[in-house]
Amino acid sequence: MESKDKYPLGNPLSENFLINFLRINALLGKRAFYINEYKQCFLEDLKNEYNMLKTKFPQFDIKPEARIKSKSSFDNKAGGKVNSDNFEDIYDIFGVKYILNSVDSKTDEETLINGIKDLVYYLSYGIKNFEIARYRIKDYISHPKKTSYKAFHITRSRYIPKKKSKYQFETQILTTSMNDNNCFGEASHVNTYKTRIPGKTDIPDILEYVFDDNGFCIEVRSLPKDQAYKAFFGIPLSTNEKPFEK
Repeated sequence: MESKDKYPLGNPLSENFLINFLRINALLGKRAFYINEYKQCFLEDLKNEYNMLKTKFPQFDIKPEARIKSKSSFDNKAGGKVNSDNFEDIYDIFGVKYILNSVDSKTDEETLINGIKDLVYYLSYGIKNFEIARYRIKDYISHPKKTSYKAFHITRSRYIPKKKSKYQFETQILTTSMNDNNCFGEASHVNTYKTRIPGKTDIPDILEYVFDDNGFCIEVRSLPKDQAYKAFFGIPLSTNEKPFEK
């Protein structure tokens, strides 16, 4: 009996080989297809959605971040999927993060978590042409990861009438203290599975006014981070923020 290492897609003589090959081939090409087909839609939807949140929840101080998954990160994740017994799609090529800083100037965690519930409900059911994937709802606030990571994750799809198709993206909603812990504290990616070496690790292929998971704004049209952020989201970047380098 041949090992899985020799035939990661299964024995080429088996009836499932072609099915596995087609599924994996489609997965490996998904990132490039998404960027080519849906990038502009995603950026426009991101701007519109944030404006809707500001209108719907004027009492909420929300810091938005977003990113397009880097090629190296996507390839690593896709490779893991290929070699997994439970083959799954990749849903977070496009990613959005909404960090709730305060509600009516209140910053206690109980108030913020109640605010997150309102945001989650609105993002899930209150925006036209967006559909939530119920099987992809992840409440890491009520049930934190072992690393102490906390956030509420939802995966949504956006139907685009002109294209007669839809794209998927992941949204994380969390408080400032949760984000600090996830990025810089005990739950930081530094202590789990991601590393980034300034000047050596490839910069993610992030386009326009988009930010990576660590809050780094990739320069757009020669704009520095603070100008790019304000130009895209319409609010100034906090002046006391300092880049976090790994």
